[in-house]
Amino acid sequence: VTKWLLIIGFISVLFAIGSVFWFFVYYQWTMPAIFTIAQPLYFDYQHPAHQIEEPHENVHIHYHVDNAEFNIPSLSHTKSTLPMATFLLPPNLLSSNSAYSFTVHFTFADSPINRQIGMFMMRMNLKNKEGSILSTVSRPTIVPYRTTLQRMVKGIILLIPSLLGVYEETYETTIPCISYFWDDSSDPLRTVQISLSHPDVQLYKATLYIGTELFGIPYALHHYFIFTSFVFLVLFFIIQWIFLLLASAFYLIRSSQLRKKRPQRTQQSNFSSPLTTAEKIERLRKESDVREDTLIDDDFGGLPIKEEPLEMGDQELSVSECSNLATVEMEELDEAIESPTPTVIK
Repeated sequence: VTKWLLIIGFISVLFAIGSVFWFFVYYQWTMPAIFTIAQPLYFDYQHPAHQIEEPHENVHIHYHVDNAEFNIPSLSHTKSTLPMATFLLPPNLLSSNSAYSFTVHFTFADSPINRQIGMFMMRMNLKNKEGSILSTVSRPTIVPYRTTLQRMVKGIILLIPSLLGVYEETYETTIPCISYFWDDSSDPLRTVQISLSHPDVQLYKATLYIGTELFGIPYALHHYFIFTSFVFLVLFFIIQWIFLLLASAFYLIRSSQLRKKRPQRTQQSNFSSPLTTAEKIERLRKESDVREDTLIDDDFGGLPIKEEPLEMGDQELSVSECSNLATVEMEELDEAIESPTPTVIK
């Protein structure tokens, strides 16, 4: 029992090491290159509005609130200039085997002008090296409304931090724009263009985030690495034991089949058909001829030949017994035999 326990323990240690190895191989094969680019955006407030491409002419933005519909015309056709920022991606930055997400983080001034503007649009265009649009999306944003009393109370509470420059009256918002974007190696993405629909928006700063989009098992491995890796290690360990048990069972079944076949072959050789009388006589003649050829010359003393038993079917007979048997059987035969009966030298 102790011997088998040691063998099982040794195999388990080997399988545990193998599980770590196979998990490492699977992780390297499954997980894409995960990265996040944080690129500051600098808006050009003098960019001509007519140079900002839109998917359709005379676009209207529709809002539905409690069965009330508001149609706001696109401001890119009513203003001469609109804020726009452009980011040129380095070549071969994105892989065609991974999906990517594009997000913009804005920091607006909590100012009366932004509150007066209210709702405005942010548009993102993804372009290739020829300038053609690969994907476009528009997202609304607004500086949250606060009553005069709320602003007064907040100003009184944060008066000293504001005077010291520790606190600024700003509003931050993160706008998810495009998700699961797959870059095409034959027509790669080169330019990200972001524009605002109002020229008077007061903006402190903006940042573009480009990150790898994960889903399925890569998502679980990235966000829940400890739990997922433990599950995979146990799974690989069990799979190795299953393969070992299957191989052992196949070997035992094959060995049992071979053992069953061996006695049958021996039994068939032992119960071979008996020789006929003519076959026995012919065999005795051949044996006699062989023995006469092996006689020692009289010059060397004429040593007698040792009688060795002959196998006749299932019986072992000496040369003299075989000769007597042949003599008796020859007398009973009706046909004449040309050769004489072999004699045995004593």
